[in-house]
Amino acid sequence: MVFLTKRYAEYYIWWIDDSQNRHVLSTKTKSKTDAAAVLRMTGNKLMNLISINEIEKYRIKKNETLNETSMNIHLRHIKAFIHKAFESKYIYRDWYKKITFKKLSDKRRIPIPRDDINVIIEKATEPVMKEIISYCYMTGSRRNEIANQTWENIDIGKRTITIRNSDTFQTKSKKNRIIPLNRALDEMLRGKYLQEQILDRKNFVFKFNGKQVSSDYVTRNFARTARGLGYGPEITFHSLRHSFITNLITSGTDINTVKELAGHSSITTTSQYIHTTNEIKRRAVEML
Repeated sequence: MVFLTKRYAEYYIWWIDDSQNRHVLSTKTKSKTDAAAVLRMTGNKLMNLISINEIEKYRIKKNETLNETSMNIHLRHIKAFIHKAFESKYIYRDWYKKITFKKLSDKRRIPIPRDDINVIIEKATEPVMKEIISYCYMTGSRRNEIANQTWENIDIGKRTITIRNSDTFQTKSKKNRIIPLNRALDEMLRGKYLQEQILDRKNFVFKFNGKQVSSDYVTRNFARTARGLGYGPEITFHSLRHSFITNLITSGTDINTVKELAGHSSITTTSQYIHTTNEIKRRAVEML
């Protein structure tokens, strides 16, 4: 059997080109970031000299900043990257199979009470983060959906926003969806549109220093504000989305409508929030 010889950086460039048609944009971006991070740790070795030891070093380094769920996602990207190298005969052994993932407990979908969200908004240091937190809480949008939202997908007249696929962005479910704006969010976006004097509706809605905000920027800033107020690591930016979905269910919205507004690909995912709302009701009753 003939094996090919490439250094890590060469293989990385080849892999990026090969993966262009195999992954949606968000997945490609995350995989490229993780693969590049390993390169920085290993140096530009020959691919057949890379081993499980480098991946363990990567795991230890990332454990300093990532939770268990995020760590597993990063490792899956790396495992797929190395697996492709084995399939393409750039490494000799299938040691990548030794890359293991931490078994997680059931996801905790912890909603944030409205009063707490108001406090977080008030304490956010960047004006754009105040807007983003409000927007997420009132639309249930995911981080990437917020970072990639443009003014052309906001219809202030009809009071709706559209979460839409584009050439540079794809939703998790790969489907577009429309979300009505409540009065408060409509007023916020209307005021923002007029204040910023938007001329090109292809512009991103949320910017920092004149540039499109990134998902990492949103995550870091929210976490810094939440931890500063004493909230534990279980409260993340994604908790705002949990709050949106939980509020819909507790207000009596039928589950199929919740599914469409949340952009879930399966009703099973939406149904899991019913357990959360039952726990909330139980705690409320026990306080009587």
